[in-house]
Amino acid sequence: MLTAAVFVPGAPLLIPELTGSSVDPDVDAVRGAAIEAASGLAADVSDWLILGAGSADPSVADGVGTFAGFGADVPVRLSPTADGSADPRWPLALLVGGWLRGRAAPDATARTALIDPASTPQDCADRGRRLRAECETASGSTGLLVVADGATTLTAKAPGGFHADAQRWQDDLVAAVGGDLDARSRVVTWPATDAAAVGIDGRAVYQVALAALDGAWDAENCYAAAPFGVGYVVSRWRRST
Repeated sequence: MLTAAVFVPGAPLLIPELTGSSVDPDVDAVRGAAIEAASGLAADVSDWLILGAGSADPSVADGVGTFAGFGADVPVRLSPTADGSADPRWPLALLVGGWLRGRAAPDATARTALIDPASTPQDCADRGRRLRAECETASGSTGLLVVADGATTLTAKAPGGFHADAQRWQDDLVAAVGGDLDARSRVVTWPATDAAAVGIDGRAVYQVALAALDGAWDAENCYAAAPFGVGYVVSRWRRST
């Protein structure tokens, strides 16, 4: 049964080895919120399902990934028994999810569900419903770790530059992952091209997650900001009793 979920950014800056030794309060804030949320997920469930963008060989869960492609050879695993040579080709979502598992729940095992960023809203709705059904029929409780970023065009210095409509889209996203039903109904129908225009490359991942989390949930945002012109949000969901 799907009983809990956490949304975190898919940002390499969460990993201290990738940001250098300098102290940055903005980085510390989002990193601390993500680790705290993941620790809460670990307290709720021991079976994790990491949801992010990309594609991977099914054997990835038995191996080791690394952030070497992002500047530091930081190994990550999806289970405590995973072994082998570190593979730098893992999708970023799996690297971030695996790193959080190691920090918050080193004894937990994480499965993966990777979403094609080009998936249509209908494809995402269907995938989300299938994921929920799979979790409902499985034994034990499952927690969803959703790894994705928001808009990358929120300021002039943002990676995607400034887009005048980005803040409106980001506000809807923050409200949706915070549990607002009206915002959820809008986000799950976002056209791919419109979301891409404001740099929300995690659009498909959010749509799948929100479809999987249909029903009665208690949700709250733990962090929502755009310190580098990129929308980062951390939230926790628990199934309503």
